[in-house]
Amino acid sequence: MDHAFEKIAVEATGQIRGETRINAILLDVVMLFWLYQCSHGNKSALNLLAALAIESLERLFDKAFGVSRSEAEYNDRLAQRIRQLEADLEQLGESYAEPDLLREHINR
Repeated sequence: MDHAFEKIAVEATGQIRGETRINAILLDVVMLFWLYQCSHGNKSALNLLAALAIESLERLFDKAFGVSRSEAEYNDRLAQRIRQLEADLEQLGESYAEPDLLREHINR
C-alpha cells in the first residue's frame, strides 16, 4: 500500500447513496511535487512555492512579534504576493531572454 495517499470521507449534504471518499495526498508529497516542478522550469510552481515560503515566514514572525492578522488578510496578502511574483518573474524572463538567445547563437 502506498503511504503517500489516504482515503478520507467527505461530508456531503443531500447525498442520496454511499459516502464520498477522496484520495488525500500527504503534505510532504505535495511539496516535493511542486519542488520537482520548479526544478523543471515550471514558473507557476516557482511563484507558488516562493509565495508560500514568504507567507510561512510571515506567520512565524507575526506570532513571534505579537502581530495579529485575520485569515482573510493572510489570503489577500498571499494572492497579492503571487501576482507580484508572477510579474517580477515575467520581467526577469524578458531581461534574460536576449543573453540566452545570444548564447544559443554562439553555441551553434
